[in-house]
Amino acid sequence: MNAFSHKRSRSVPRFGDTTGDLEVCSKLKTCEAEPAENNILSVYNNCGNNGTPSSFAHSCSHSKAATQYCTEDTQPLIFQIRGQFKQFCETTSLRGVPRIVSTKDTKRRLLWLIFVLAFFVGCITCLIFLINQYLAYDVIHQPKKLYDLPRSFPSVTICNLRPFSTKDIRKLKAAGVVPVDMYFDNIQRMIPQVRPENRRYMTMLWTMSAYLYNLPETLDESALGHSKHDIVKRCYIVYKRGTMNRGTDCESSGYWTKTRDPVFHNCYTYTIFQNLTNQVLNMEMVVYLDNLVEQTDCFDCQERVRASQLTGARLLLHPRASYPRVAEEGINLMPGTMTDIRFSVYEWSMMEPPHGRCSTSTPVSINFNHVNYSYSEEACHKHVRQLKVVQTCNCLTQSLPIPTELLDRKLNRCEAFRFPATIDLSDNFNMTKQSYFNDESIARLVQSSRCAEEILTKLDSSATGCRPACVRYTYRPSITAAQWPTKTFLTWFVTKFLKRITTATIRGRPHMTEAEQVRVQESLDELQELLSPYEEILNLTRAGKQAEAIQKLMSTEIFERNFLAIVISRPNFDVERVEEKAVVSLTSLFSQIGGLLSIWVGLTFVCIVELVELGLNVADTVLHHRRKRGK
Repeated sequence: MNAFSHKRSRSVPRFGDTTGDLEVCSKLKTCEAEPAENNILSVYNNCGNNGTPSSFAHSCSHSKAATQYCTEDTQPLIFQIRGQFKQFCETTSLRGVPRIVSTKDTKRRLLWLIFVLAFFVGCITCLIFLINQYLAYDVIHQPKKLYDLPRSFPSVTICNLRPFSTKDIRKLKAAGVVPVDMYFDNIQRMIPQVRPENRRYMTMLWTMSAYLYNLPETLDESALGHSKHDIVKRCYIVYKRGTMNRGTDCESSGYWTKTRDPVFHNCYTYTIFQNLTNQVLNMEMVVYLDNLVEQTDCFDCQERVRASQLTGARLLLHPRASYPRVAEEGINLMPGTMTDIRFSVYEWSMMEPPHGRCSTSTPVSINFNHVNYSYSEEACHKHVRQLKVVQTCNCLTQSLPIPTELLDRKLNRCEAFRFPATIDLSDNFNMTKQSYFNDESIARLVQSSRCAEEILTKLDSSATGCRPACVRYTYRPSITAAQWPTKTFLTWFVTKFLKRITTATIRGRPHMTEAEQVRVQESLDELQELLSPYEEILNLTRAGKQAEAIQKLMSTEIFERNFLAIVISRPNFDVERVEEKAVVSLTSLFSQIGGLLSIWVGLTFVCIVELVELGLNVADTVLHHRRKRGK
């Protein structure tokens, strides 16, 4: 049988076994020669056919395939890979690429090449911008209103703008203590006697904490300031039980905690019990300001603190049981007014890193001065900074609250400087300089104050490691005020008001210590004496002396100067939810990448399969070439 028969031509491999390749290719050279018209039969014989036309056509078709095989198979590897790449370009679904290969005209081919390259460059540029936008991790705050979704009633913190009560001022004067601002002036007069590089540390003594630290030992610092019974004379809440509204006094539905504020001294926070906090509608208070004028000068005013020059109260709404930042976030309330505060609840839903800063593993509570507060980022900052100051400087800074775990260590204050508040510099200037403002005392103050200052400067908010909770609440108040009470209502109200206070005091005595009972009774007696003119007005009215009663009523401003009413309410149970969302999420990123690739160059997932196929073809070509060279 002829060596190049039909069966043999079918067994010629595309890749793989190459046995007899050279022999076949040498015979193909004879078949490839273009036959002359008078030599057809010789071609038949050379090609190994039986002389029939069908056999001739069949054999020649196999001859062409074998010719192509021998031509490609004997080419260098780089040309074989180039052929695979050309075949990919001709059949790929990428837009414009097949036109570059198939177009015969050079100018049109160049045109397609330029535009396809431009489209690829534009696509890559857009992808770079998109990926950079995603890696910026920008967020938007998307508001959404949720209807009838009860949330906790806020904690309410109230402070008297006057740090000392009238009784405190009497005690301080009896002990020979100078007024607060005079004490600061005495320090200022001594500052020029200090070295210039140390003078700025002396200004740290212009605080209420430094003043209280230098009071005589006969005065108990913790006993000074307004008590809760002094400030809050009446407190009442209304809560919703099913479809009914019910009311009760604050003592039966919540608890009070005391917070020491650097400016206002004693502040008191009311927190409703957990089982009622979602049902409370409003809270009403009558606050006593103790604004008695017994002297022409202000004993506890400070020239450098404007808030200490006011008369009234400071109030703050904050998340339930959290540490109150009264000086930074509180609002002032005027005496002689009823202030109506209606608040809206905002729920902030934050994202974790890398988009946000929140954490789902924050502590439950933070403890200051034996009071347990719910966690907040601001309280965490204060806690961490105070611990770091103690760890480094072995002292407590007066600008931060004291964590409970540090109270038993009996640490000194970093700004501790012994300069008694009973000294009058006009008589003892030289003695004061030698005894208190000597180099040794100032050096101790500078050393500890500088250490604390360096720690607080370095330990900013980003260095404490504190992060906000991923879900937190804030309360936005809407405030209105009106004069309260009206004159014609005043006499009746005062009489009834005194009776209620007396009754509440009697009921609360079993739960008080003996010292508390004495103090509450003294406060009640002073209040009755203060409001006695209104009882006289009521007696004149009952006696028929209407004109005299009206004249005295219009000239009396005792109640208006010393009292104010507060109504805190939520108009509904709606919640404003502000949710933090990524500007470009991962899903959006992939979606936009797919859109860009499709609109610019027509790249789809099918193109990925085509690229995989191209890789497999190239790999087969390389392997076949290596096996052939090995043989």
